[in-house]
Parts: sequence; structure tokens; C-alpha cells
Amino acid sequence: MRNVSIVVNPSSSFNQPPLDAGDVHAVPAYGRDYKSASAVKADWLAGKDFRCAVTGRYLSVRDNVPAEVWVRYAKLMKLVRVQ
Repeated sequence: MRNVSIVVNPSSSFNQPPLDAGDVHAVPAYGRDYKSASAVKADWLAGKDFRCAVTGRYLSVRDNVPAEVWVRYAKLMKLVRVQ
């Protein structure tokens, strides 16, 4: 059996695209869920955290995000544009 070593460059951030590279699809962070689109928009505008569905990064209205941010809610079955 051959020994294989994997070298990870911690500064590469696993080649994740920046958050401003197009639309972002996010999910509520910390186990939160919403029943209505208005509640999602209110928490987004209040600065609560959400997680990028692709990269797993946390983001909020305070961050430099693209023109369109979409959030999944209602057990990830519905989608609403918050920004």
C-alpha cells in the first residue's frame, strides 16, 4: 500500500468563489427556519446571519454581497429574494 499525503493551503479557502461572483443562494443560519417570506426579509434587514448554500460561509446584509441574494425557508421548500 502506498502512503499518500495531501497538502492543503489554508490561505486558498478551498478555491471558493468570492461572494460577489453572481447570485447567492442562502439558508438561515444556526438552525433557524421561517414560515413566511416577510419574516425572512425582516431578519435579513435586521442583520441576522445566513449561510451560503454553496460555500457554507456566513453572510448578512452587512457584508459585501451581490445584487441578488435568495434565501430558502419553510424547511428549504420555498425561495425568496431578500436583496
